[in-house]
Amino acid sequence: MSIEVGGTFGISLVWRDKTEPWHKDCVGATKKQGSSVMCWGMIGYGWKGPFYVWDPETEEEKEQAEEEITCLNTEMEAEAAKANHIWRNSPEWAQIRLQELTAARVQRAAEKNGAPKKTIEQSWCRKKFKVEKIKRGEHVRGIDAWRYVNHVAKPLMWPECHRQLQQNPSFVLMEDDASPHTANYTSREREKEGIPKLAWVSNSPDFNPIERIWTLIKRRIQRRRASERVTTVAEMKVVLREEWEKITVEEINCEIEKLPTIMSRCLAVNGSNTFHAWFPSLGSFSYSTLISFGFLSLFMLSIVIAAISYICTHTGPTLSVAITFFFIICIHHLEFNFFICVVKSPDS
Repeated sequence: MSIEVGGTFGISLVWRDKTEPWHKDCVGATKKQGSSVMCWGMIGYGWKGPFYVWDPETEEEKEQAEEEITCLNTEMEAEAAKANHIWRNSPEWAQIRLQELTAARVQRAAEKNGAPKKTIEQSWCRKKFKVEKIKRGEHVRGIDAWRYVNHVAKPLMWPECHRQLQQNPSFVLMEDDASPHTANYTSREREKEGIPKLAWVSNSPDFNPIERIWTLIKRRIQRRRASERVTTVAEMKVVLREEWEKITVEEINCEIEKLPTIMSRCLAVNGSNTFHAWFPSLGSFSYSTLISFGFLSLFMLSIVIAAISYICTHTGPTLSVAITFFFIICIHHLEFNFFICVVKSPDS
């Protein structure tokens, strides 16, 4: 997840009077540079895994990474050359060579008799084992496969996967199709660890429960910004770690339990760009929440009507108007507070 320092997430509402349009507590904190902080987390049903906040890569780390990558590529080239040498002296290679040369002779003879030309592949003279060299990402500030494997996967994610596999042999790792997750280097190192991975459907964030956890964290940070000035990268890192610690296993389970409903709704409309896991115009609302809010609105309206009737009957005109106006404001305030509560805590 990436979060902007000084940015805002969603709609920000504040209470102020006419004299406070530019008060420091009534405007969002902004940064001209638009710095952002990236973090990584791991969750599962009934447990919360490790959490990591990325730091910018230093020049020393870049030089060390280049040296290690050069050594690894050299070792892989030597291993591939050795494997190809063994293959060229195997019965398999001899049989493939004989079949392909025979097929080529037959084809040339047929072409002399007027048959159409056709190229017969000669795989015996090529390399069976090829080297896929490790390459660094093109974006300096981004996270490439090398950093992902060495900073997150090896020290944090894969040890947690092994612990989960010991407790549950049917455990499968689920990652989206971000380039560090699907790179050849990442896949090769993960296969060495023996960790099974789920085939992920492209462009399917609604099927990833941790996306909802990131949304929850961003909303909580947004509420904290009303009273705290989170304007630096260091402050944002501290806030991210604090909010991750506040995430409960119950909240994680709640998001994972929504998956069958989300998937059935997606299948019902055949997916496509028209499908959204949550109510399209209000994001985090579900239909049961909207119905509850509608019933509350009708209930409040009935109370207002009954109160107006009673006040007009038992008081004078001027006093009845003042009391009615005050009563309507109070009811509206209560209803608005419920509305904000719904936005912060969407139901299932």
